[in-house]
Amino acid sequence: MQVFVNGEFVASQPAVGHMLVDVPPPIVDEHSGKSIKMENYASNVNNKGYPEVEASFTDGSGNKWSAVDGKIIYDYIPLNRWSNFESPNDVDWYSINFGPGRAKSINQVKLYIYSDVVTGEGGVGKQNG
Repeated sequence: MQVFVNGEFVASQPAVGHMLVDVPPPIVDEHSGKSIKMENYASNVNNKGYPEVEASFTDGSGNKWSAVDGKIIYDYIPLNRWSNFESPNDVDWYSINFGPGRAKSINQVKLYIYSDVVTGEGGVGKQNG
């Protein structure tokens, strides 16, 4: 298990269990003196409007909006992911359009990668050839 605070690695241990972690004071803006709010600018739980998502291919059971719904689920069920599984394309892409007038400073991008091959429940994550 690894623990991150404000995007920084602070502790780890080999198994899930009780762990004490020092949490620093909030990050403060140098100019205003106010705490900086961490925000997920890519989140869109409504599946419409901005941020808007597009993908070159989405498999039959996935949903392109699942990648930005704010949920991180590593289980086969419930299905909550975007996937290009069995795409006929040589290269696939996924894009997020933050919309007009949404200029923001981004200091971190997180990708949560899923593979159900290791659980034997499906083929997502399986390499061809």
